[in-house]
Amino acid sequence: MFWEPFIALISLDINAIIGMLANNLFWVFVYYAMAYFFFGPKNTIRNTLLITAYNWLAVEFVGLLGWVVLTGTFLGMNYLVRLSAVMYTENSQSLVKRTPFVLIGIWFVLIFVYNVFMR
Repeated sequence: MFWEPFIALISLDINAIIGMLANNLFWVFVYYAMAYFFFGPKNTIRNTLLITAYNWLAVEFVGLLGWVVLTGTFLGMNYLVRLSAVMYTENSQSLVKRTPFVLIGIWFVLIFVYNVFMR
């Protein structure tokens, strides 16, 4: 899921890129809306690409390792940790611009901790 678009971008295969965008138009708008509502109207294209890459990498990462993501305990923990992280980064002058990257890092740490120590 992640490697096909990545290889198309690296090789500048315009037909494949347009085909992927046209075939997944719903998801393009969903990711754009998520970037707009979560991070505001500034840098929506960058945040859309970041959310898309994050989603694809998360699916690949979890699939390769055989870990569990969609359980009630993990999703509840994920929500609470993200909520506290967003509150902390919004009040910090140095982290306010890096909120998306902080959330991505927290997700990977949380999925590792849950699957290694709590499962």
